[in-house]
Amino acid sequence: MNQMTIGRLLSSGLALSLALIYSGLLGVEKRSVLSFVLVTSLLITLIVVSSFSTRYKKIALGSPITDSIHGAYLIWCSILSLLVGVIVLLVSLLYSSVIANLAPNLLLVIFIYSIVSTFSFSLQDFLPALGRFKTAILSDLSLVIFQLVSFVFIFSIDQLSIIVTVLLSLIFSYVIHIFSIASIILFHRKPLNILSDLRRLTRVKRLFFVSSTIHIVDRIDKVFIAFLLPLATLAQFTTMAAFFAPVKIITESATRQLYFSKTTSETEQKVRTHSAFNSLLLLVAFTLITPYILAKLVNFFIASLLGNEWLLPTYLVALYFINEVIRGLYLYLTNYRITENKYQYSRKAPISLLILSIVLVPISVLHFGLIGALIAMITSYGLVLTGLKFAHAF
Repeated sequence: MNQMTIGRLLSSGLALSLALIYSGLLGVEKRSVLSFVLVTSLLITLIVVSSFSTRYKKIALGSPITDSIHGAYLIWCSILSLLVGVIVLLVSLLYSSVIANLAPNLLLVIFIYSIVSTFSFSLQDFLPALGRFKTAILSDLSLVIFQLVSFVFIFSIDQLSIIVTVLLSLIFSYVIHIFSIASIILFHRKPLNILSDLRRLTRVKRLFFVSSTIHIVDRIDKVFIAFLLPLATLAQFTTMAAFFAPVKIITESATRQLYFSKTTSETEQKVRTHSAFNSLLLLVAFTLITPYILAKLVNFFIASLLGNEWLLPTYLVALYFINEVIRGLYLYLTNYRITENKYQYSRKAPISLLILSIVLVPISVLHFGLIGALIAMITSYGLVLTGLKFAHAF
């Protein structure tokens, strides 16, 4: 397990701790409102920003690279962050009129949060692109620590609602993260080439679909759950899902090893590919043996820390875990196709997955509830994996 994976696991653990703290203070229904804000903001960020982020990362990892590309990317981040803020505000107004009434001051905080979180999200690839992996690990850890400290400080003032307190703590931490990363970006800026590199970042190619679609699909089901199911359901679902963050981290780490193996020697590439595949095999074996036991364990922790009103049925938790492992297989196989230069597969699979999830999830949620969402996602991944010809991928 590499340093980036360990760092992300630590960050995930701290973030889960913070989420459990404010979940207990908010209660189920208010936590659902907060979950909707966080999920919607990230989903729109992914849709708007991912193409530019992918293009930037591809240029930054290539050779030769102009230093001014960093400054150009910073400008695009500013523009796109404002766009995301406006879109999230409009969606929040719709949610306020249909599901739960949101106060004007909360809407203002949501607008600011969306801008700042989008900017921070857009900058997360910059340090790895420069090869500063240890600095990136420390940056992720410090971001979560700032969130914890900010939350405790603002909560001690005792003059704001818990939702506003959580969002303000996230805003303060993201602002610190933005200024620290942006200062490094500006250090690498050469104004002479900024305009040409601004245009360069708009030339988005097909790899955008592979990198962004999986993360969009991960969150689109939560939006349908927020609008189509009872208010408390989203809080129960997102709280349960937070306990499975390590599964995402491990599968994405395996995929990252596979992707970056293209820049190494052939021998090292084979070693990294083999290591990444072994990680997924272990995870699949673990899934076949322990989903029910793991689901009972997750529910035990949730009931002990938050109460029984936060619990989902054990079979739903087990289904979600299975879905996460199938997601990992999909992510690995599509990126494996990329490393083998089989773009015709990697281009069709993400588009098919997105269409299937958009069609199947709302229909399934309307007719079968939360279990319908999980079955729809598992079905979507299963159909796409079949299309990728799993038996011939290795």
